Amino acid sequence: MKILIIQSDTNERMLLMTPLIRSLKIELDTIVHLAINQSSMELFHGNPYVDMLHRYDQSPGPLRRKLRLESFDMIIDLKNNFRSKIIRTRIGAKTIAFKRNQLKFDRYKRKAHLFFKKKNSVGGKAFQTDETS
Repeated sequence: MKILIIQSDTNERMLLMTPLIRSLKIELDTIVHLAINQSSMELFHGNPYVDMLHRYDQSPGPLRRKLRLESFDMIIDLKNNFRSKIIRTRIGAKTIAFKRNQLKFDRYKRKAHLFFKKKNSVGGKAFQTDETS
């Protein structure tokens, strides 16, 4: 089975998809291709679980033609934006696409946790009330 994973985001998010890549390669014994930004190429260069890297930030026409020749069995679209939809529909393989909100961490809880942790470390001044006695 030959799988293409489309993701073009920050390096932190790129690293978060390495367990997915490893699982696909080991558990399903697949050929894994990545379509990623040029800035993230060096993160996956030499990764034993990735068979080929494709530049996602180049113009979509040549990339589509190049990817279509690869004849993928499945596409996993982690980016799921307009450009990735155009690319994956023109390739013509089965697609798994995630809504962008499904991949986001619960930022509000994390921010609240960091806010209260910071305020508590200052001596709890955020929790003091203005009582006049």
